[in-house]
Amino acid sequence: MFYTLAFKKDKNCPTFIDGVIHESFSPGAYDDSMDADWHDAGPDETLAPLPEKLVLITKEKRYDFDFCTAFEGHIVSERFLKVFQNLKTSRWEVAELEIVNHSSWKYFVLPV
Repeated sequence: MFYTLAFKKDKNCPTFIDGVIHESFSPGAYDDSMDADWHDAGPDETLAPLPEKLVLITKEKRYDFDFCTAFEGHIVSERFLKVFQNLKTSRWEVAELEIVNHSSWKYFVLPV
């Protein structure tokens, strides 16, 4: 069985997501760097466990994609995650991703 991923040329399906991921939303967080222990660790440190829920703070109003590589990981739709989990390829950490100012699909983060 083979699967392919194709890029969809649509403004709601970006190749680059302009934003930041944090554990919670606060005004001005868009300008704060992503420096949480689950995202960044020093050379001799291990990453902290991924929180169950994260927040993507972006200026975009709408996303409509199933898979996007961003933030040293992947952002996937709920639909994509269900298919991916059926493959049982390995154990991935997954966090639910709330997107600020967004009212469409449900998304998740899979760090690499």
